Amino acid sequence: MSGSRSVSKTPLVIALLSTQHKAHRDKLQGIFEYAQKARWRLEVAENNPFGFSVASAADFRHCDGLIVDDATAHGEIDFRKVVPPLVMIDPEPPYAGKFCEVRLDSNAIGRLAAQTLLTEHFDSYAFVPSMPATRWSNERGRAFRATINEAGAPFFMMPDSVAETDWTHRREALARWMETLPRPCGVFAAMDACGKFVLEACQRAQIDVPAGISVLGVDNHEIVCESIFPTLSSIMPDFVGCGRLAAEMLDDLMQNGKPEKPVGRKYGAGIVVERRSTGRMHPNCDVRVMRGLEYIRKHACDGVRVEDVAREMGVSRRTAELLFKPLGRTIARAITDARLDQVRKLLLSTNLRIGEIADQTGFCSDVYLAELFRSRFGETMRAYRQRGRENAAPGKMPEDR
Repeated sequence: MSGSRSVSKTPLVIALLSTQHKAHRDKLQGIFEYAQKARWRLEVAENNPFGFSVASAADFRHCDGLIVDDATAHGEIDFRKVVPPLVMIDPEPPYAGKFCEVRLDSNAIGRLAAQTLLTEHFDSYAFVPSMPATRWSNERGRAFRATINEAGAPFFMMPDSVAETDWTHRREALARWMETLPRPCGVFAAMDACGKFVLEACQRAQIDVPAGISVLGVDNHEIVCESIFPTLSSIMPDFVGCGRLAAEMLDDLMQNGKPEKPVGRKYGAGIVVERRSTGRMHPNCDVRVMRGLEYIRKHACDGVRVEDVAREMGVSRRTAELLFKPLGRTIARAITDARLDQVRKLLLSTNLRIGEIADQTGFCSDVYLAELFRSRFGETMRAYRQRGRENAAPGKMPEDR
């Protein structure tokens, strides 16, 4: 370790990250949770005229520590000249590997994607990488392919010729390739923007989603995932855990000084947020059922009733129930299932108490929710939360960085 700096009793820590998207806000939540326990003074710099802003490395000289996300978006700042301890989140070149960093476990992402799609027993599986290719995209693809191969299932990789096509013809090239895939096919897209691109190609090729091709993205970028029909299922990384891990690493640097070589930690893959692009429909299902399920997914925790779903479907309650019958569950059961999905999401992504989760998901009491959860999933909510966090525990970065 190099010599440690003198740290004030109330350290000033600057978090340089945007709060425009939910992923960034979740990272900030994790940083804030740690900052409260560590008694930091935390400032968020977004470079807007209404808050704390920075323009050069010199602007950080009075702080005790710095956490930076998306460093390449701040081209005006040379972070190599920053004096206080610094932790980067998911850095890209030229900063990757140059500072202590917290990075998403791309191998875990690829494995989770494969495990999720394998449960549907598709005839084939395919991977669509980022365009242009990136290291993290390649890592996700390799892990996805390895898991599919271990299951003995057919795997297809998007050919380089698609990525090499100019932008105006790329969607047509992707559509032509997807038409050749044995269907039904589970497609893993390296990021949500790629997933949206795949869905648009399916529309162009008139491929039914999710019956013919199911699509899964990464990041749970809600604006992207919700802005296309069918909506895009996505893996939501443990962004809150990422923020906590970055803050923990920075605290160690502020207390003990910078290490001789940059160190890195990984944060976990998180959970899958399922929307309509995955989960194959029964072949006899009506398109109105898809509309009803989408309405339930969005409003299940808002006190939605069976009558509300039928109204959204544009039919009577009796007709709506008949249309749901091929799914093997009633509308009321679909609403409860959606609420329980949100319960599981909150258990893994927040520290809310059981009573608070019951309130947020529309259950009448925490006692009723606890009994329902245990009968449905065979374990308590506390045990589910603990097991999920143990599975998502961060690991060390590999040596071949």
